Amino acid sequence: QVNVVYASFLDSVQNFELDGVWSWENVTSDQTGGFDNDSTMGLYTNQRTIGIEDAPTGQNLEYLNNLTIAVFEIMERNGATVEGWAMGSYHDYDINVAGGTYDSVGFDRSISTAWSFNIPGDVAMGTTKLPFGLAYENMINCRGITGISGDPGGGFWGYDTYWDSTYKYMDEYPIGLSSVPMQSGDGEAHHTYVRDITFDPNGSYVFGVVKWGLSGMANNQSSAEIVPLANIANKFAGFGRGDVNNDDASDIADVVYLASYLFHGGAGPIPFMHLGDVNADGDINLIDVNYLVDYYFNNGPAPVGDWEI
Repeated sequence: QVNVVYASFLDSVQNFELDGVWSWENVTSDQTGGFDNDSTMGLYTNQRTIGIEDAPTGQNLEYLNNLTIAVFEIMERNGATVEGWAMGSYHDYDINVAGGTYDSVGFDRSISTAWSFNIPGDVAMGTTKLPFGLAYENMINCRGITGISGDPGGGFWGYDTYWDSTYKYMDEYPIGLSSVPMQSGDGEAHHTYVRDITFDPNGSYVFGVVKWGLSGMANNQSSAEIVPLANIANKFAGFGRGDVNNDDASDIADVVYLASYLFHGGAGPIPFMHLGDVNADGDINLIDVNYLVDYYFNNGPAPVGDWEI
C-alpha cells in the first residue's frame, strides 16, 4: 500500500503591513495580505511524500517499510534567472543510550547517504538523496555538529552560529571520510543534498530525499546494512536502472538477463519492470540491451532514469 501526502510552499515573506490578514495565495497588488516579490528569490515548490505499508518480503522490498520518500519539484516563478542554490537539512535524532554516545554521524557518498547512530547500539536513522548513481550527483556531504543540545554556544541551539555556518557546510566536500566522529554526549548533523543549482526563467529542478530508520543492526557504524535500503529506494523511485537482476551490481550479468527476457520471456526485470528501461524512453526493447552493451563495453552513457512516483 502506497500513501501520498502533498504540500506546496514558496520562498517569500508575507506582507502584514496593511491589515495583517494571513493568506496562502499570492494575491494581486491591489489586495492586502499577499506575498512581496521584493522579499523572495522567486521559487515555488510542490512536494509529494510517499510512504509504503505492508511491502512484501524478498528482493529487499521489505526495506520500503522503513522509509518515506519526499520529492521536491522546485520552480522559478518570476521569469528570472536564479543562481547558486543549495538544499540541505539539519538533524537531531537523539538516538540515546545510557552511558554511551548518541547521534554520532556516518556518511557514505557512494550510496548518497548520511546517518546518525548510537554507541553502543543497534539503531541508525538517516537520509538518502535521490536520484543517485553513475548518471547523477550523489549527496554532497555530511557534517557533524559538535554542540550539545540546550547549550546556547554550540550545535543548532547556537542559532546565529549554526545558520551562518550552514553556508560553509553547503560549500564543503568530504575529504576521504566514511564517517564523521562526534564528541561524547549529544550531537547533531547537517546533510547537504544538492548545490550550485541555477534556475532558468520559469525553469524547474527535481530531487528527492529518503528519510529512513533501521534497528537491530549488527554494526550501525557501517553502511553495509544500509546499502540495500538505499538501493531499493532509488530503484522504487525510478532510478538505479540497468541492475535488472537486483543484485545491487551493474555488470554483464544484467545484459544477459535483459536479453534473455526479451528473446525468451520470463519474469523480466526485478523487482520493478522499469529497471529494464535503461534509456528511460518508456519502452523495454532491444534498444535497451544495445544501450547496456555500449555502456559496459564501449564506455557509452550510463543508464538513466525518470521518476516513477
